[in-house]
Amino acid sequence: MRTSLQATTAFLFGALAAVGYERMLVIEAFTPEIEEIARAVSTWRPVADSPDALARDGLSFLRERLAA
Repeated sequence: MRTSLQATTAFLFGALAAVGYERMLVIEAFTPEIEEIARAVSTWRPVADSPDALARDGLSFLRERLAA
């Protein structure tokens, strides 16, 4: 069974492919250390072990989805 996130991701990357989008994609991550921002985006825990891990894993995610 696909999760809501998997379905949303498939839809998003399918739509980008359908319109022939070939420009930049970015990942914007927020840290729970800045409480005002964390509260605004509902981040209550770290999303990665470090900023480098977040960048590495995010790039891997984007490459996998774009290759599909």
